[in-house]
Amino acid sequence: MIGTKFHKPLETPEQLCEYRDAADWCNKTQQGTIEDKGEYYEVIEIPVPTQEELKIAEIARLKSKLSATDYKCLKYVDGALTEEEYAEVKTYRAELRAKINELEG
Repeated sequence: MIGTKFHKPLETPEQLCEYRDAADWCNKTQQGTIEDKGEYYEVIEIPVPTQEELKIAEIARLKSKLSATDYKCLKYVDGALTEEEYAEVKTYRAELRAKINELEG
C-alpha cells in the first residue's frame, strides 16, 4: 500500500473506492498516511519516532500530569487542604518532577 498514488481529481467510483480502501488501511494498520502531493495523493510510511522524540513526548506527558495537580497546590496554599490531605499529592508531584529532571538531564 505504501507508495500508492491517486491522481487528482478523484472522480470515478473506482478511484473513490481505492482511495477509501487506502484510508481504511492507514487507519487500521497505523503504518501509513495519505499525503497531498499537489497533483496527486500518495500513501506514505509513518516514520518510526526517534529516541529523542519519544523522550520529548514522555516529558510532555509527565508535565501534563504535573499540571493536572496544580489546583491542589493552590487549595493547599489557600488552606483548603490540610497537610495530611496534601501529603499524597506532594509525594506524587515530587515523583513526577524527579522523572522529568531525569529525562531532561
